[in-house]
Amino acid sequence: MMKRSAMLLMMGMMILGNVLVAQTSSDVKTQEKIQEASQFKGKFYRLDYVLREMDGTKEISKRTYSVTAKTDGAYKQLRTGTRVPVITGEPINGRPQYQYMDVGINIDTQTREDAAGLSLEVTAELSSVAAVDGAQTTPSLPPLVRQQKVGGFVPVTPGKSTLVFSADEPTSSRRFELSVTATSLR
Repeated sequence: MMKRSAMLLMMGMMILGNVLVAQTSSDVKTQEKIQEASQFKGKFYRLDYVLREMDGTKEISKRTYSVTAKTDGAYKQLRTGTRVPVITGEPINGRPQYQYMDVGINIDTQTREDAAGLSLEVTAELSSVAAVDGAQTTPSLPPLVRQQKVGGFVPVTPGKSTLVFSADEPTSSRRFELSVTATSLR
């Protein structure tokens, strides 16, 4: 009789254990679904950046960059450009030593939306290798790199172009302008 009671008690505990494991598994799955759903909170916007290079009032070039961002405050990064080789030391076994420098455009954006509306925290960095006047007589000199960098908060009206920054190039009559248009995706 005691063996039977012990066996029934053991079977009951095993069943109860399986029920608890199943309940815990169900709770974990529910928590995972909640976490997945919270990843999609916030609104999505397509941010269309336009970089204009101007000489006085004449537009020399216009480049466009697009990125999709969410209003959850996460940073989005956009990087495009070229890696320029720079000689960094004396040749070893007749081969020059190089390091590479990135030039181009880098745009970091944090998108937020609250009762005041949509705003972007933008850091933009534009760099380029300067054109050399005449023939370069010392090829071992590193290239001259021009750079503009700006950061700040920009209030944005969806569907309307907003100027992020305008910067004059200090050694010429050229100016760079970066604007953004935010389009709601849902």
